Amino acid sequence: MPISSLSVDSNCSDGLPLAPDLSVTFAKKYLQQVKGNATSANTVALCFPERRRTEMREKLLSSLRSVSAKSWVKTENFLSEELLYHGIDANLIDPWQISGGIHQVYKYAIEAYIDQKPPYNLVNKVSPILGETRKQVTAIDSRAIGFVAMQYHYTGVSRRVKLNIR
Repeated sequence: MPISSLSVDSNCSDGLPLAPDLSVTFAKKYLQQVKGNATSANTVALCFPERRRTEMREKLLSSLRSVSAKSWVKTENFLSEELLYHGIDANLIDPWQISGGIHQVYKYAIEAYIDQKPPYNLVNKVSPILGETRKQVTAIDSRAIGFVAMQYHYTGVSRRVKLNIR
């Protein structure tokens, strides 16, 4: 017989009220407490993923600026000799424009991932940025697109390293 269905008879055959059985009273209070804890545990379990996503968003977005800057240094170091070799005017390449566009792309990607948005939502938001960055960078010399590609690559690699993803 379940404890919750137990009851205490308040009247005795001699007319005196029975003292409630201590074990039955304890069992009823214990069951109420367990049910209450189960409800609060479920609430905590449901809130954990949301809290984790919020913490991850803050961590990723706060480090994105420095990652973008470091990625630009790597890009420039890697491609600077190629500029000279191919005779590309270094003044045609605007580092702020390239790293700014890629920064926006990664910012939208982080937010879409954390907010669990569908992939097409990210594509619709990012495509115009990538297209405009590409258009502006390649307007005078199409070979400068390598800077966009390498900036995108190094930023992605740095993001994975920051998150310990291989």
